[in-house]
Amino acid sequence: MSRASSHLDQLKKSLAVYRMAFGQARQEDLVDFIEENLSDYYRKKADGLQDRFSSIILILCLIY
Repeated sequence: MSRASSHLDQLKKSLAVYRMAFGQARQEDLVDFIEENLSDYYRKKADGLQDRFSSIILILCLIY
């Protein structure tokens, strides 16, 4: 990885953290940050929650 590419990745991470701190996070930045910083234990728990939320959202879409 080139120095410029590495620097760009660090800037993107910093921007994501800045936006989260001030309540302006983009969903993609938030998901990337969580994926990069969660331990395997919490990542597995989050995967299970994602499945549950997907089911709930599907049910809500069908109802409304």
